[in-house]
Amino acid sequence: MAYPKGTWWKASLLAATLGWLGAVLPMIAFPPPDASENWATMVLFSGAIFGLPIAIVATFFVGGPILWVLLQKLVSWLRAASLGALVPAIMILMAGLLSWYPDFYASVREAREAAGLFEAVPRVLATDVFVWPRVSISDGVELALFIAVGVGTALALRAVLGPGHAPSG
Repeated sequence: MAYPKGTWWKASLLAATLGWLGAVLPMIAFPPPDASENWATMVLFSGAIFGLPIAIVATFFVGGPILWVLLQKLVSWLRAASLGALVPAIMILMAGLLSWYPDFYASVREAREAAGLFEAVPRVLATDVFVWPRVSISDGVELALFIAVGVGTALALRAVLGPGHAPSG
């Protein structure tokens, strides 16, 4: 094993936090024109309450197995970047497949409309995992941004964890 025990937990939590920041910071940096003065506080607060747990669960179920395999060997920058692109690609595929299931998509949309979430977040980004693949497949920009966040997260993890240590013996 190239990394010490316990590294997987730390790497998974760091990846979830960085992925969450990659979704929240653009919403704060580019608020809608009619945003209130406390837009950033509202996005951070609601993002921390709802988005961070979703990011942690998604990281443990999607990114976790990939991280587990990745941490078994030495990690080059290229390997980190390529597997960093794989995680959001899998999430895009899963969200796209879920959105094709009509009952699931309708129930999520009704719940979000009832809560007023479509009006609160006008730009659909990675935090709106059940809706954004349908919206942005024709656009492509948000999908590219989502994958770029995955690559950036993986490169940040590689920078923090280092390349690992060659197994002795």
